[in-house]
Amino acid sequence: MRKLILLTFVLCSVHLMSHAQNMGFVYSGDVKFLNQNNDTLQFPFTGGFTAPQFNNVDLNGDGKKDLVVFDRAGDIIHPFIYTGTASGDVKYRYAPEMRQYLPKLTSWVQFVDFDHDGKEDIFTQANPADATVDTFIINNNIRVFRNTSTGSTPSFALKTRKLMEGYPKAAPPNFDSDTIPNGLYCNPIDRPCFVDIDNDGDLDQLTMFILSGYVELWKNFQVEKGLPNGTFFFRQTDPCWGGVLISETVNLGISCYKYYFKSNAHFGTTIAAIDLDGDGDKELISGDVATDHLVNTKNGRIENNWKHNGFSSDTMISSDTIFPRNTIRPKFQSGLAAYFVDINDDGKLDLVVSTNNLTGTRTKAQIWYYQNTGTANVPVFTYITNNFLSDQTIDEGGRFAPALFDYDRDGKNDLLAGTYGNWDQSLNAKDRLVLFKNMGTNDQPVFKQTDSNYLRVDTMNLSAIKPAVGDLDRDGKPDILLGLGNGTMVYFKNTSSASGPSTFAAPVRDFANINVFSFNSPCIYDMNFDGKNDLIIGNENGTIHYYRNKSVTPTGYTFSSVPDADTLGQINVTFQGFLYGNSSPALYNVKSDSMIEMLVGTYNGRIRSYRIHVNLESQFEEIDSVLKQPEWATYSNASVASTGRFIPYVGNLTNDTIPDLLVGTNYGGLLFYKGVYRGDMTAIIGYDTVKVLGPNSAKKITLENAFSIYPNPAKDNIIIERTSQKEKEKVIVEVWDLTGKRLFEQELSEKETGMSIPESKLHKGLLIIRILNTSGEQKNWKILKH
Repeated sequence: MRKLILLTFVLCSVHLMSHAQNMGFVYSGDVKFLNQNNDTLQFPFTGGFTAPQFNNVDLNGDGKKDLVVFDRAGDIIHPFIYTGTASGDVKYRYAPEMRQYLPKLTSWVQFVDFDHDGKEDIFTQANPADATVDTFIINNNIRVFRNTSTGSTPSFALKTRKLMEGYPKAAPPNFDSDTIPNGLYCNPIDRPCFVDIDNDGDLDQLTMFILSGYVELWKNFQVEKGLPNGTFFFRQTDPCWGGVLISETVNLGISCYKYYFKSNAHFGTTIAAIDLDGDGDKELISGDVATDHLVNTKNGRIENNWKHNGFSSDTMISSDTIFPRNTIRPKFQSGLAAYFVDINDDGKLDLVVSTNNLTGTRTKAQIWYYQNTGTANVPVFTYITNNFLSDQTIDEGGRFAPALFDYDRDGKNDLLAGTYGNWDQSLNAKDRLVLFKNMGTNDQPVFKQTDSNYLRVDTMNLSAIKPAVGDLDRDGKPDILLGLGNGTMVYFKNTSSASGPSTFAAPVRDFANINVFSFNSPCIYDMNFDGKNDLIIGNENGTIHYYRNKSVTPTGYTFSSVPDADTLGQINVTFQGFLYGNSSPALYNVKSDSMIEMLVGTYNGRIRSYRIHVNLESQFEEIDSVLKQPEWATYSNASVASTGRFIPYVGNLTNDTIPDLLVGTNYGGLLFYKGVYRGDMTAIIGYDTVKVLGPNSAKKITLENAFSIYPNPAKDNIIIERTSQKEKEKVIVEVWDLTGKRLFEQELSEKETGMSIPESKLHKGLLIIRILNTSGEQKNWKILKH
């Protein structure tokens, strides 16, 4: 048995030690990021985009068409409110709070008005959990929600859990046969199309054959049967709509039954139907997992007056592998999808092209916007940009792992992140570090990316890197550890001078021969308070490994390749039904009961929270989450997304002594949660427990104006001076740096008027002067030491 270790204080990834018993992290957009032109990003904290789908709907009842961007990666809804003031404006506000009014969406979604009330309804993948004794549901089935919005608050009511055909496939007039009807379907990795194909006033469905390759037409007979508006009465009228077979190429004039089981067709096809030439029939725009382009297939129904089973028959007469024409062509590795939406509020459908693939294609500059410069009836699509929306958010392509790091030693926290970047350049095997310099202050940080390939780690052919920053060798300078996808780590020793920008020795691979098998997610901190930083490491299995630093020398480190605890706290965050857990730990202060709290990022989109007991081999208590999303009414441990590696980092971004939370996503972006107090709180200040008054307390903190601290900035000694000689009391004066190290501690008696903190006890950078009295009150001052 391993020894039981008493934790008197633990903090990992926290730079200013202050924690509320009732503290929470609330989603915020307050921290600024700049682009390369020094313009402020309008919505930096979306979390990034991977496989976004685009739909119009009026969310706030102002008569303008807003955007709902649904990302198939993680099943994340991104609402954007249109804020343009004139036709032609392309201006949006990110509105994540609108998520609370939208149903949970999965795999694909299409907003389209089926009941002619002027409000877009929702078609999306069915949820097998909605199955009943009478209704069998699989994820190929389709759910429908009716838009019931009134005023400025959107609402959607479930119309059907499983969209059914109205009668069997027998030809008319046998509409009311007793044969059991089938459910309409769409493979989860395809994308169907709901559109009025025959211009009779009701919505029909185009979808891929269940074994792929062929486009099926499910005609809605609501009008023909005289049914009420908004009624669905589907029948499959054409199993090979248009005579089209989609595989690596688009083949025309195909007899479906002849080729049903002879084609090399496959899943992963996106389809959209739109009249491009103004003749009244719909062309087919398709993308495929096996091709790097869109195909425009022309419909010849009107020109040739074709019939099938007595109905007007759509027949495709030509295909064009360059779409759109006469402009810059979108070209990804695979899986293109076309979305026809009004982006600039001019009443005409524009074109947005993205990828429907989760992997194997570009992950940056993958949202192409083409403005319709033609007419509503005969559109002409003109290229505008390849980073629509993504140019206003942090999106490095994929897998963003953040850490705060003052790389230039100017006393301000900068931001370091590991990412695999754009897939078509990195191929998920040439990850890199990106550096965002703090161009503002510690109180009001403003970040700008100044190095897109910090330390040039892309030349090392690393995958799934997760940085951890901390002083491993006890020389007073922060080192960098990179956790890797193969379970090992790379060590960068900081060799810079005490005041200069960080420089590093040649990287050391297979650090300490530690291998957690896969997706190493390290965290550096002195776990047992012996003055030596230890390692707390997450992994793909969902457990947490603890490695104690066993060095017996004043400097350096000694780690065993065998963990001191291989399932710390008996934690395993692998969710039922998932193969992976992808644990990523971040620890922060506790109340005065010898416990700490730990946030753990997971693969299923949750940030889980634990209370750690003094016995590291005991089972840690899982507690209510401290996280609050804009769409959540309360703090919760619900999923932020359905899948994806989420990497938390707790640190202070706004210099207010309350730690904040950064969460890197699997989609290349970042989420920011502001640390807030939810009432009175108990904090651990340094290594001592004191009472700090929260916003609900009526007691006044008397230290607020009792001391003057100068100079600021300071070049040598720092002076502490009482501003009032009345009601003097004994206090403790402490000095902390941003790594959580206490540099100085001394009592100031009630008889003393002040003190001088010698320069020998200080080092350069931002320092925190903390004064505590015997009543448990405290006050912090920020001092910049040159």
